[in-house]
Amino acid sequence: MIIAPVREKQPMKRRIGRPLVLFSLALLAIVAGTAVRALMVSVPVEKAPGVALSDIPQGVTLHHVSGKDVWIDRAGDQLTAFLDDAQHLGHGVVYCAGRGVFMSPAHGELFARNGVALDGPAARGLDRLPVAVEVVDDDPRVVIDTSSVSAGPPKVALEDRHLYVGQELLDRYDAGPDAGFCS
Repeated sequence: MIIAPVREKQPMKRRIGRPLVLFSLALLAIVAGTAVRALMVSVPVEKAPGVALSDIPQGVTLHHVSGKDVWIDRAGDQLTAFLDDAQHLGHGVVYCAGRGVFMSPAHGELFARNGVALDGPAARGLDRLPVAVEVVDDDPRVVIDTSSVSAGPPKVALEDRHLYVGQELLDRYDAGPDAGFCS
């Protein structure tokens, strides 16, 4: 028969104090390790805001900005940004470069290059977004505020559509999708 030695009962202060000290030391080691690791890891350089101006070609191009699809029309130093939304059931538009117009394939809305609504169920033109060019470390950046949308201009009357695009283009558009409008 083995008899275990009898331990003396330790005072309450000593029974709680030792584990508490060990826990505090472990916590301090974790915090110190995290701080040292943070100093050792290189801090990434914050990306400059917006899109580099050199990445936006002349003409009309689609870009993804702050979670939204945005059409940017660059003509020289002039920049205009439109939200990719025909306002009719939330469908986007395509840009027909050969014709110089936007069109919604879903419902046939037609918009002039300047965003004016010419035909289809859209009640107004393409919504615009404010555009600014900011220079960050000698690098011009295009910054588009997607939280500040301006409603597009009112839709033009059918008889005034020719003021924005040529009659030949309108005839082709009115002929329907089988006429190869964007081709």
